[in-house]
Amino acid sequence: MERLTQYSSDGETIFRLSVPDDRAEAVARHLESLLELMALDSEPALREDLPDMPPGMLLKRLRTERGMTQKALAALVGATQSRVSDMEQGVRPIPPEAAVTLGRTFGVPAGRFLL
Repeated sequence: MERLTQYSSDGETIFRLSVPDDRAEAVARHLESLLELMALDSEPALREDLPDMPPGMLLKRLRTERGMTQKALAALVGATQSRVSDMEQGVRPIPPEAAVTLGRTFGVPAGRFLL
């Protein structure tokens, strides 16, 4: 069972999160990605030539511009080729961890890959 505790002092807030050992690594990855997304979205886009489009369409466009296969992209983000296909078609959302990696890879804010 997860438990979140919040402490405030000296103008700062400290959070303490308790999770089962078997979920700790996954929770840590999610939190790190969330913190990166918060910082990345405040940065200007490195590529300004991209039109506003759904995340999956943007992913497919950037992947094909680079000449990458879905299989290569899957290896980059730690997914299967089938999962990448689903993300590109909008069947499944792009996970925050993958959005961070994609943003760095393609030079766009990670938030562009999130709904």
